[in-house]
Amino acid sequence: MSKQPAPLKPISSVLSTQRQGVQLQRVYAIGEHRIRTTVYVDSYDFQSWAKAERWNGERWYEVATIPYGAMYSATKTSYVKKPDVNEPFLNVDTQTLLTRVKEVLE
Repeated sequence: MSKQPAPLKPISSVLSTQRQGVQLQRVYAIGEHRIRTTVYVDSYDFQSWAKAERWNGERWYEVATIPYGAMYSATKTSYVKKPDVNEPFLNVDTQTLLTRVKEVLE
């Protein structure tokens, strides 16, 4: 039986309620890379987005995205709820982004 790798622990994590949405932004170390994931769910589904970026020493550049129609959290999250209620839903999309980033970095 193979063990699942332990989930990455973020270097930093900010969960916040925006004007009409909720956002989870985290930074991870994957090898020598710094990866920032941001998942934003808006009160209008089509304005929701999720992306992962890699720091190249000067700026962040996009590595992976999830369109709003494919976001797990887009239909489960609400900015009127407390942010911590939304975190498990936002984390699903964060993990999807990290999986995609690892594929790109290989």
